[in-house]
Amino acid sequence: MNKKNFSVILVGMIIIGLMGTVFPSIAIGSEPPNETMAAPVINEVYTFPYYPLGVTDFNTPEDGDEITVYVNLTGAKAEGDGVYIHYECCNDITCYPLVTYEEMTQVSGTANTLYKYTFPGDPAASRPWNCYQTSNNSLQYIKFQIEAYDDGWTNVAYYPDNVNYKTIFPAKQPTQVNATTTVELAGPYYPGQTLWVNGSAHYWPSTYETRDIDPTYSTVIPAHGTNVTISVNQDYNGKTDANGEYSFELTAPLTPGFYNISTNLVNDTPNQNGTQNRNVPCVSDDIQIEVLDPELNMTAVLNKTASLPGLPVKINGTAFLNLDEPAEGGMVNVSIDATGDYWNSTVDSAGFYTVDFTAPSSVGDYTINVTIEYNSAFYNTTNYSTNVLNITAFPLPDLNVIGSDIVIAGTLIEGEELTMDITFRNTGIADADNFLVTISIDGTVENSTTQSLLEAASKTISTTWPAVPGEHNISVALDPAESVEEIDETDNTAYKTFIVLADSDGDGIADNTDDDDDNDGYNDTVEAAEGTDPTDDTSFPDDLDGDFIPDSTDSDIDGDNVTNADDAFPLDDTESADYDGDGIGDNADTDDDSDGLNDDTDDPYPMDTDNDGLGNDLDTDDDNDGIPDAEDTMPLDTDNDGINNGEDTDDDGDGVDDVDDAFPMNPTGSIDTDEDGNPDDILDAPGWAGNILTEDTDDDDDGVLDVDDDEPLNPNVGSVVPGSNNVMIGVFVFIIAMAVIVVLYMYVRPKQ
Repeated sequence: MNKKNFSVILVGMIIIGLMGTVFPSIAIGSEPPNETMAAPVINEVYTFPYYPLGVTDFNTPEDGDEITVYVNLTGAKAEGDGVYIHYECCNDITCYPLVTYEEMTQVSGTANTLYKYTFPGDPAASRPWNCYQTSNNSLQYIKFQIEAYDDGWTNVAYYPDNVNYKTIFPAKQPTQVNATTTVELAGPYYPGQTLWVNGSAHYWPSTYETRDIDPTYSTVIPAHGTNVTISVNQDYNGKTDANGEYSFELTAPLTPGFYNISTNLVNDTPNQNGTQNRNVPCVSDDIQIEVLDPELNMTAVLNKTASLPGLPVKINGTAFLNLDEPAEGGMVNVSIDATGDYWNSTVDSAGFYTVDFTAPSSVGDYTINVTIEYNSAFYNTTNYSTNVLNITAFPLPDLNVIGSDIVIAGTLIEGEELTMDITFRNTGIADADNFLVTISIDGTVENSTTQSLLEAASKTISTTWPAVPGEHNISVALDPAESVEEIDETDNTAYKTFIVLADSDGDGIADNTDDDDDNDGYNDTVEAAEGTDPTDDTSFPDDLDGDFIPDSTDSDIDGDNVTNADDAFPLDDTESADYDGDGIGDNADTDDDSDGLNDDTDDPYPMDTDNDGLGNDLDTDDDNDGIPDAEDTMPLDTDNDGINNGEDTDDDGDGVDDVDDAFPMNPTGSIDTDEDGNPDDILDAPGWAGNILTEDTDDDDDGVLDVDDDEPLNPNVGSVVPGSNNVMIGVFVFIIAMAVIVVLYMYVRPKQ
């Protein structure tokens, strides 16, 4: 093979190699991945039993649970395989086997969506049982990971993910189940009333030792899937959910009295070995409820209190069971004792009724009886009411007002403008003309007007009143001079009591809910602690900087943004530092560093904390710690050790005390033998963000560089033979030159 052919072959191999590297699918003929097929979706993973129990004593392995993992997913391989589980059996020492890789079985009839795998049992010491040791005995647990592939075997879903495993901790065998039951409403109840009973239950002491391992289940095991019986006047049955919780809708007993609601839980479902390992005694406290006699509450109001003989009269009213349930269908009977006449009606679905009847034919006062009777499967109750109807030969008005006719609008807080609406009626059979209506508060007449009112009519008038704190009484009088002849003069006055809350600062917030009653900026609690009056805005705590924090608790009394502990003048907001400690603040001191030079006229650096050549007034980082002063909580703490430089004996934290440190504000140097401003050596300073000093190449300043100086720290001794280095260089150059001459000679000499 000649050189040309070899070169061509070599170039071809290089090209193929490059193509195989850049385009591997072309080089090896592989099929590109199917990017259009989505990975399966794992919807849910759970175990059965939901909370497995372990074996405490392997002499009775049948007490333990066989554990099955179920996975519900969509998008798995159509032929039913492609779902796998990796698992390990572990204790507090090791896991074995290292990795087990098993195919999960499709559950029949689930359309390729539900798969399961039953763990084979504890493999330790070749134990044949299909259960596991309880987790608080050698910390027995199982950890597993699931992966599911699509039809193309190109996309995969993991649970919990492709790195971590889920853990199962078999719990300790229970000895009892604890149930806590509550009633949603405390009662009392009425016969047949609906009430809800809720509760939760857990096994005891079915817990496990978690140590440093993140468990799947809580340390208290819920009594999942347990039969629950709630007993009161009858039994109500159900089951607990996955969290051990239960809820029942009950009906209160029909007979009034006291009843106990009891709870009992039974789990008689056998495990795979036929043992009822969860059927343990239930411990639960009874709840007592009271059932009251049913109440029928009613109203009955005549549309007029007087009538001419034989005219139509109407009576309207309401009927409710136990305050809020309409007594729908209740029988209403209206009768007049003196005549024996009666009329009937029924209560509608909203609890209202109306009865029309005829006034007696003779003049006089008649008692109108209204009786309502309600009967059902739950109730059998009756109530009645009476009214007086005046039959007169001469038409007369009848003015009346009651306390509920007085309505106060507005917020009952001091200083508010309250509006008081008063409604009054004429229930007689004649008009009432030109009668006086007076409205008084605490005995003082606030409003007085002349009114007229037609027969069977009503009217509402209003008045306003600026609220004053305290308890007050409003009274309304109709026709106080009795200038209008009426059927009944005794129902012309009404009263109402109300309370106005104090608002000392007039901010619209009552003092009983206002944190600052006098609106002086200081919390009432703070003022009480300071001994000032929380309702007087002229009485407030000492507060030098006016930040509404009392001096006694203010960490910066003068408000100069320097804490009292770090402030040389904590009561003077114009001063905070005294660099030279002469008792004069640096702002007022004409010689801040006490060097004898006037700061303004003679001293170029009247205060240069870090000695970087910039005075503090120009330096944005006074302590040279890499943190700008504006962001530095201790701008004069070079080494950030929490001690201000004025108190720190080693400001830069380089291990050399300031008195011995040529550069006390810079940890990259500490010794300067010739005092030329450059350190003999550069020190390692981890975390230092400030400037790094420049190393001195002639520490003793004798004109001989340290690398050439036999005694670099002695200015009286330099190199042994001055200029000897030049001699050595000359010798070296000579030797090189001679070598070049020999090579040239050998190359150009004629061949023999």
